[in-house]
Amino acid sequence: MTDFYLIRHAEALDPVNFPNFESQGNARLPLTQRGVLQANLTAVAMRDLLLEKEDFTGKDRRILLFHSPYERAWHTADIISQELSYFEKFYREQHADLREQDLGKWDGIHKDRWKDIAPETYHAWKTKAEQMLGFYAPTPDGEKPVDVWSRVKNSAFASISRTIQQTDATDVIIVSHGMTTRALIMVFNKTDIPIHDYFHQISNPPNAAVHLVTENPTDSSLRAHGTRYRHEGLIYDPAAEAHNLVKAYTKAEMDAAVYRKGSLINPNRDQHPGPF
Repeated sequence: MTDFYLIRHAEALDPVNFPNFESQGNARLPLTQRGVLQANLTAVAMRDLLLEKEDFTGKDRRILLFHSPYERAWHTADIISQELSYFEKFYREQHADLREQDLGKWDGIHKDRWKDIAPETYHAWKTKAEQMLGFYAPTPDGEKPVDVWSRVKNSAFASISRTIQQTDATDVIIVSHGMTTRALIMVFNKTDIPIHDYFHQISNPPNAAVHLVTENPTDSSLRAHGTRYRHEGLIYDPAAEAHNLVKAYTKAEMDAAVYRKGSLINPNRDQHPGPF
């Protein structure tokens, strides 16, 4: 059985403060210093949790980490990888279909200018949102949330599931985005209510927070709903601790705490061509 840890990227720079936003778009938003601290706190929390599970079960963990290619998710995953490279059986992979929603012509455009870029689409988008049908709200030549859910379900999760079967992984960490994490929760959780209503019941998770999904194929209550997974909810949120550290640090200490991008894998260990 496999446990899944769904993690939204750590805090990223507000587009208003990113001078290259309109030229580089949503994919290149970097982490803030607070975001770096959040990611480090989550990395340590995940390391300690998995070490505790290893001690409790007496079995080696077989850990997979999948992440979006977007800068903020990549960087968050990189920080987590540095802590988890302690484990001998650890494998990391980037998956394009874990990316955030594609906003089409609105990508790289500040939200207050959307109406000017595509007025008809903006009106349709706003109307759907007001009707609590945001799951189907259009973007100009981009994706609706339902499209994100579809690609996460049919491409990303299907691919991840195949890798799990090949490796018999015990733990799977997925670092992505607000919309993508909501889609993953919807994939795991089968529900009798209309899917667009369920979408509105799920909020974007806090930055660098961890949602746990457990697998239990023998649970009759889960099987009755056509699933083997249970969404256990939020198990870790670094927000308060990161906020206190930011307040306590001097500027020099904050600068020193900024993570420098390094190797994707423990340099003291051979890089394996595939999982484990």
